[in-house]
Amino acid sequence: MRSSGCKTIRDGCEAMRARLQLYNTLSRRLEPVRDADAAHPITLYTCGPTVYNFAHIGNLKTFIFYYTLKRTLLYLEYPVRHAMNLTAIEDKIIASIVQEWKGRV
Repeated sequence: MRSSGCKTIRDGCEAMRARLQLYNTLSRRLEPVRDADAAHPITLYTCGPTVYNFAHIGNLKTFIFYYTLKRTLLYLEYPVRHAMNLTAIEDKIIASIVQEWKGRV
């Protein structure tokens, strides 16, 4: 059975929660992360990768950041609601595939 990290080192997690701050682009300053409960979880809405060709670090850096942020919040026992927008296939991607496969099929 996997237990939450905070249950094993309660004092350290409370200190980490007290110091946790994020940059608010609206106010343009660091702000403490608010308390949250099941009725009012911390909400993340993030964009997933839009991959036109081979995956590279540019595709993954945003995904990795938000994955790490979410895991940190969960570790500190914040309730988190996370939605990720995955880009659908669009004309640019279809044109690239048609060009790549032209004459092969």
